[in-house]
Amino acid sequence: MSDAVFARDWTEVVPFGDLPVRAAARYPDADAVIFPDRRHTYASLNEAAVRAARSLAGLGLGPGDHLGILMPNCMDYIEIMLGAAMLGAWVVPINARYKEHELAYVIENADLKLLVTSDLIDEHVDFVELLHRCLPGLAEAPDPAALDLPAAPKLRSVILIGQASPAGMLDQAAFDAAAEGATDEHVHLLRSRVRLRDVAMMMYTSGTTADPKGCPLTHEALVRTSVNACGDRFRLTADDRFWDPLPLFHMSAILPLIGCMDSGAAYITLTHFNANLGISQLRDERATVCFSTFPPITTALLNHPEWDPAEFSRIRLMNNVAPPDALRRI
Repeated sequence: MSDAVFARDWTEVVPFGDLPVRAAARYPDADAVIFPDRRHTYASLNEAAVRAARSLAGLGLGPGDHLGILMPNCMDYIEIMLGAAMLGAWVVPINARYKEHELAYVIENADLKLLVTSDLIDEHVDFVELLHRCLPGLAEAPDPAALDLPAAPKLRSVILIGQASPAGMLDQAAFDAAAEGATDEHVHLLRSRVRLRDVAMMMYTSGTTADPKGCPLTHEALVRTSVNACGDRFRLTADDRFWDPLPLFHMSAILPLIGCMDSGAAYITLTHFNANLGISQLRDERATVCFSTFPPITTALLNHPEWDPAEFSRIRLMNNVAPPDALRRI
């Protein structure tokens, strides 16, 4: 294609929660999000996001409230994140590698009203056990729908997505049942009231040298940054299939996901990076963009015995961040 095809004389920006709605209207049957064990079209992703929004609203989440997400990469993460954005809530992605002190600090500092977690074990970390340690009194809470914890005074519920029903937490059944407390119409009414300059997300720094710092981002900042980068730099179209193994608590996953929803491309990811599974996804899902980004991931793919340059010739772009010498070696 010529550069003229990708010329942008304007940037079309909508609130974060509008993206799945618009994509469902434009690309209903196209692949939207693909995990090894689950996949959504844009129509089904939008339906799932609305269902998640209803559950969150049924548990009391509304415009301006803060929702924390402490989960490994999974489809529920994306559905819940989009559902919260539809309601006008602040999404707070929490680094799944935080230790007990950092996690306790962020839960209190972020003024979370609800916290969603998972019983998936993330790189040997049991989130249920970790939360019970960093939130004293959680395991003994008499009413998981109305927490009153000194360590997190604004936190009303911790929701566990999965098969378990831990003490002090609302389980998957309770989360699903809460959807009866709100309608699709209520979700879309709140979505219609979200302004571009409202805060969509609060990202926390890694906390390497001090306590993590919360950085509020508006819907405009989040979506405009992604649309411009993915449109102008990566030149994504509805024909693209974007493989990204990076964590959803990081902008290296959230911004490409937004770019895919804007362009109608498929977003392909996995719970934990594994070179064997990565090679399979790149091949079987016919990826056109490899967003491996970091040399350890890229070299693990390129050195894999099943990496065949001819077979992966459909990959038109491979993103990497490294010093020039390292990039030349790759």
